[in-house]
Amino acid sequence: MDLYIQDWERIVGSNASTPQGLYFGIDMNWRSVQRVVSGQEGQTLLDDPGRAELAGLIEYWRGKSMSDRQQELFTGTS
Repeated sequence: MDLYIQDWERIVGSNASTPQGLYFGIDMNWRSVQRVVSGQEGQTLLDDPGRAELAGLIEYWRGKSMSDRQQELFTGTS
């Protein structure tokens, strides 16, 4: 990951590689990541290989993410 330090920062570090970047933890909620990338505003975020990689990551996290586990525990569904 690239490291960047802005002039005004006393503590540095971010999950995004640029100051304009957004971080959506796929392990917390894969649906949010999918929603951002598939929405109109997110069409330029990934190229085709990136979309294919994301599809694989989403499939891996489906049923394992924190939101999926919470839903399962609170609703009693599995």
